[in-house]
Amino acid sequence: MTAQTRADLARVPGVAPRDAATRDFVFNHTMLRIKDPVASLDFYTRVLGYQLIDKRDFPEAQFSLYFLAYVPAGAVVPEDDSQRRVWMAGLP
Repeated sequence: MTAQTRADLARVPGVAPRDAATRDFVFNHTMLRIKDPVASLDFYTRVLGYQLIDKRDFPEAQFSLYFLAYVPAGAVVPEDDSQRRVWMAGLP
């Protein structure tokens, strides 16, 4: 394997400088369909540093929703479900 500099990485096809029009945008959510929640949660929490904030099960439709977020240092995630959902909606 060859080590690459940041300059090398900047020249990889498809990589472009950040558009000034979106400089202050924050990627705040997406939806992914997954087959293995255990493996996915391990990756998103252990590797990427997200925290599981909420989980909603829909047994009649045979799926669950997992809500993960980067939690700012020092932030306290509310224990109460309704307060936590309001708090979660206010994350950047």
